Amino acid sequence: MNPSATTRDAKRPSLATLSDFSRSPLRSGQALTHSLPPLPARFRFTPEFQLLAACSVIAPGSTDQSHTEAILSRCAKVVDWNAFLLLVDRHSVPGPVYSALCRHGVGHWPDGIREKLKRKKIQSCGRALVYAAELVRLIQAFAAEGIEVLSLKGAALSVHLFGDPGMRHVRDLDLMVQPEDLTHSDQLLNASGYQCIFPDFAPTQKMENRILLQDHHRTYWHDGLQVMVELHWRIEHWTSENVAELWQHCHGTDWMGTTIRQLDDDALLLLLCSHGAGHKWSHLKWLSDVALLMTQERSASWDALLEMASRFDLLRALAQATLLVHWLYGTWSRTPVLTLSCLAEPLCELIEQERTSSDLASQALRVMLMDNRNLLASESLGQLKYLRYTLRLRTRMPVAVYMRQVLISSSYFKDFSAPDWLFWLHYPLRPLIWIKRHYIHSWSR
Repeated sequence: MNPSATTRDAKRPSLATLSDFSRSPLRSGQALTHSLPPLPARFRFTPEFQLLAACSVIAPGSTDQSHTEAILSRCAKVVDWNAFLLLVDRHSVPGPVYSALCRHGVGHWPDGIREKLKRKKIQSCGRALVYAAELVRLIQAFAAEGIEVLSLKGAALSVHLFGDPGMRHVRDLDLMVQPEDLTHSDQLLNASGYQCIFPDFAPTQKMENRILLQDHHRTYWHDGLQVMVELHWRIEHWTSENVAELWQHCHGTDWMGTTIRQLDDDALLLLLCSHGAGHKWSHLKWLSDVALLMTQERSASWDALLEMASRFDLLRALAQATLLVHWLYGTWSRTPVLTLSCLAEPLCELIEQERTSSDLASQALRVMLMDNRNLLASESLGQLKYLRYTLRLRTRMPVAVYMRQVLISSSYFKDFSAPDWLFWLHYPLRPLIWIKRHYIHSWSR
């Protein structure tokens, strides 16, 4: 599905382009009244990153001449094409980048780079098609057992955004089931050749109760197919009421002879914002998905989305994502990247209302611009580093909910297994286990 110009909302008809909100006129010719936070001066995008952003968001099949001009101008500025390839790997976007360059940059990038990127694209596409086939097989298996399953992201999202299951880089299959179907689903996956790798130990009853309470998915691996499945029964930091409502925002899509249950666009957009914000948008792939959803045609009003975001306590995550789209695809050049689309004024108003959006977006952009080594070092610091950031993303999440995960994480049950009558020892021993994991292992290396 190719994104196109967003239809005007009947209640709020003004729409802004992504080039520069402070200067660009609206399509109606009226001046834009919003002044969004500018890109902080400390951020400098290299020519290679600018080209990556330009190619990551352009949908295949677009014939917009301005897209060609934007990509050609950035190709001419690239200094290190090998560094560009590293960025493609770092942000997991070989499919969209290769397609965009083949369509809009013919003759303006080295043949050697083209061949390397083509191999990356073929490899990524091949893996994505394996996951797509397995998605169909598993959904049919779940349906045969009467289990309702919801496909989150992955190959289904690639079909939804691009009409091509092989366009997006796929790392795993994200499937959601109702909590009461979790045990049956676990048995079905085991019978289908999957082994549970998280948790990869036999928990006691109290451990199992804690895992179900504070975790949100189990991870499975099929050694023969080399396929990973994450089986969700909830979404991290979402309330049970929010998850229950999520099931009400679904529709069935017929694909490859199977009906795949997917989220409606508004629910999908909020889920992607929640997921990307939770990972500080470390991969550009996630933001480009959001950008396409934000700028495609809509059948519902923006008010419906904002009301849903408010109920789910995701207004700040939505504002952060919108500002990142504004920064990444517009403000660093007079030539906008998303000229085929436009952002709605209600999203601009949301950024103005959420005063923390600029700082939250800055934190995310800093992580997005890290290389792999610094990114891994940042992630290794663990949950404590993200505590303040995570709490600022939401306005209604009790501190106790997050601190419970910090004080006793499910992954630590494997390091220290105790019978249920000694379960309380996990709390005082957690700091010692943390020191062992993060410092003693580092010293030994």
